[in-house]
Amino acid sequence: MSLSANNLTKNKFELIYKEYHKNLCVFAESYLPDENIASGIVQDSFIKLWEIRESIMDITKIKSFLYTTVKNLCLNKIRDNKKDIDISILESKEFFDETVIQNETYRLFYKALNKLSPRNKEIILLSLKGYKNREIADELNIKLNTVISSKRDSYKSLRKNLGKYFYLFFL
Repeated sequence: MSLSANNLTKNKFELIYKEYHKNLCVFAESYLPDENIASGIVQDSFIKLWEIRESIMDITKIKSFLYTTVKNLCLNKIRDNKKDIDISILESKEFFDETVIQNETYRLFYKALNKLSPRNKEIILLSLKGYKNREIADELNIKLNTVISSKRDSYKSLRKNLGKYFYLFFL
């Protein structure tokens, strides 16, 4: 999604919110274990985005702005509440980069996973939890061949939707 200057409309903002809100909450929880505080920080970040909407040019700048703003607000909250804690690890570029990459990877994967039928999605999620084909069939009360063919079709669809990123999810 590319945006032109002065063109972050309400509709585009809502799409960005729907796309990134959940992952930004998970990202914030990497810094702050309290789900409510993390969610509030993400809300504050979206408010800041709306306030500067006229200076944002494209989606990569929006993503960068949101992740950086969430990180900074989390670090400020930690500093305000625990002045004697060493937060150097949380402030490090390595922690930030690793956490962003992990969150973006999950976001891409679940976006592709949500394109599967509900049954195929359920089969893949059970498979990722370590269930064997027979256990999946028993759990869902379906035939073993149905599980096998559903997994084959699902992996084909995931491979197509994830493109070059497909193999990253199995590392």
